[in-house]
Amino acid sequence: MKKAFNAIKQSCGLVKNYPSLMIPFVLLAIFESIALYLLFLAPQDPFAKVLAPPIAQIYGEKFVHYPWHLLKLPQLFYYAKLFLSFLPGIFFSAIVVGLVGDIKTEKKPKFRRHIRTSFHRFIGLTIIWALGIGVLKLVEFVYIKAIGWGESKAYLTTLQFLIYFLSFWVQILFLYAIPFIVLTKQSLFKVLINNFRYLKRLFIPTSLCIFVASLIYLGLYIFEKDIIVLAARTSPEMIVVILAIGIPLTFVINLLVTTVSAVLFIDEQSNDPQVSLISSEVSS
Repeated sequence: MKKAFNAIKQSCGLVKNYPSLMIPFVLLAIFESIALYLLFLAPQDPFAKVLAPPIAQIYGEKFVHYPWHLLKLPQLFYYAKLFLSFLPGIFFSAIVVGLVGDIKTEKKPKFRRHIRTSFHRFIGLTIIWALGIGVLKLVEFVYIKAIGWGESKAYLTTLQFLIYFLSFWVQILFLYAIPFIVLTKQSLFKVLINNFRYLKRLFIPTSLCIFVASLIYLGLYIFEKDIIVLAARTSPEMIVVILAIGIPLTFVINLLVTTVSAVLFIDEQSNDPQVSLISSEVSS
């Protein structure tokens, strides 16, 4: 537990002293905001010419008209965020990890170097992203199956919160793969092996970090899980408000989890003779 709080404290200190660490995830939040805005305006020209036809084709004609298009907005925005978590999200995460590596090893942080590294490691980063999404989809599958195992409100509410925390926690499964890909010269096979080795060594502090991240978003999730009912009781536009609030919260979580995991990795690496970080000369 002490290691977890020390890593969180270090992470906050890094962000305070090097605010440029926030830039990649600020950009990601901007992209998410643009995606939400475009989906909100999907029924209106000129956006309707591009966005309305595929939405109508997949979900039906009524979902490109007010207020039905707002009822589909959470699902459409979910897919948009999923895509953005890959491009450019996975690159932004890799860049932040590289910058933390520079700072922790007392080197000058260089965005350009880590942008190049991210592109050079594109295949490895893509595979790690796909594995992580696969695990999340498995959790969704289990949730859909579990819904049919009970009908009481207490059961369904308990199930929702269990799946919520589980969906956060399973993110640790490949969390240390990105630092290995970005900060070491290892094959993908070794990256995966060492990822689970570090996950075992850092299981408790990593789990505590993810738990803190889940608490940050929990308040909004309580509204999100009943977002359609809430919109029916108030106004359809409430859906847009709730989804918009989630963007800055996601920014905080991305920054927290990425920087803390990088700090934990680098601190643990200093006691691990099997792993050495790439020197600035090699990675330049």
